Amino acid sequence: MYDHYYREAVDLLKHLITLPAPSRSENARADYLTQWLTAKGLTVNRELNNLWCVAPGYDVARPTLLLNSHIDTVKPVDGWSRDPFTPEVSDGRLYGLGSNDAGASLCSLIQV
Repeated sequence: MYDHYYREAVDLLKHLITLPAPSRSENARADYLTQWLTAKGLTVNRELNNLWCVAPGYDVARPTLLLNSHIDTVKPVDGWSRDPFTPEVSDGRLYGLGSNDAGASLCSLIQV
């Protein structure tokens, strides 16, 4: 039942890994997420590289839950055994710069 959402989140994460997004230079990632979310029917608000959407069922009279993450990554440093911008699945794990901090949580939050 949820396989579609899982695959979609993993595919989104794989694409985000390919987009360099060091702090204060995450324009390409913000652009892509804006397009992706808009294609899903959401209205995306943007200030610089900060994005936010309001769920279709939002009601100001009801309690609100904020789901928050960041889209930037650290700069790659020496010591990577793989290309940090090429997503690679090995032994059930997805490797790539930003896949853990905070790409996976970002993609999971988007699916909610």
